[in-house]
Amino acid sequence: MSISKHTVLVACMAAGGLAVAGLPAHAASSAGRPALACAYQVTHVRPVSFLNVRAGAGLRFHPVGKRRTADGRFAGACQPNKGWVAVKASDGKSGWASARYLRKVTAR
Repeated sequence: MSISKHTVLVACMAAGGLAVAGLPAHAASSAGRPALACAYQVTHVRPVSFLNVRAGAGLRFHPVGKRRTADGRFAGACQPNKGWVAVKASDGKSGWASARYLRKVTAR
């Protein structure tokens, strides 16, 4: 069975479950995730270890990648969400990392 995007959209609209809100371009990416407009470094992690990047903002989500102190600076969301920051893993996969182990760095 195949359902088209159009069918799902029409069904959502008919049920009154579709809300469209306008956000500033810097507030969220096209996928609804926060824009990665700030720079971070991994901190409080041993050089031989790594920080998990998870599928969602919380320990209950499975790891989708890693970040190491050797990665240097990388992009992340400017505001944490309940202690988690939207980032990209070293391999480019989108995910969330604990803000406790990240340090925001300023542009040089």
